[in-house]
Amino acid sequence: MPELLHKFIGKGLEIFHLPKRSIRYYGGADSASGGGNDYSTISIFDEDGQQVLSFYNNRVPVYEFAEIIDCIGKWYNYCFYAIERNSYGLPVLERLRKDYNYLNLYKQKLFDQRTGKKKMQLGFTTTASTKSVLISDFKENFEKGLILIECKESLQQMQLFIENANGSMGNKKGEKNHDDLVISLALSVQARKIGKWYV
Repeated sequence: MPELLHKFIGKGLEIFHLPKRSIRYYGGADSASGGGNDYSTISIFDEDGQQVLSFYNNRVPVYEFAEIIDCIGKWYNYCFYAIERNSYGLPVLERLRKDYNYLNLYKQKLFDQRTGKKKMQLGFTTTASTKSVLISDFKENFEKGLILIECKESLQQMQLFIENANGSMGNKKGEKNHDDLVISLALSVQARKIGKWYV
């Protein structure tokens, strides 16, 4: 195990299966500020849909989270990541590309209003419409048994995840209710669904 990860054992890092040679891994990451509220999360699955790793920590600053994503990704055979671009995700993506030269990253096809053309953008931008696809794909994969989730905290967050009457989705209201792991799980399903490999 990489040295950087040792300090997170028992502090949000759960390793269910060690990496194996020649296996492709797919991950999702949801970034937070590190200020103690929302959690920065990573979920990794193998090519067969078996969860191999989960990470959740609400005290990791953005710059360190990028390093953790890089470290885990390289350990898991340059895992193909779908990283949420919103908010703190953008600086994480920039660090991964510029500081760590991490290339195996999800690119989303978007329509550029200025040019009238489609363009590829690094990361997954979550909007009301893309979130419904993200969660729908995740739900289908889980209910059909296409993925096996090992992380108990992830399963607990899934139980609290709801669709509101207005169509918005997220965790039930409550101080200790979070949905960050649900988002990283759903992003890893998108990474696996796309099945690209850039390295």
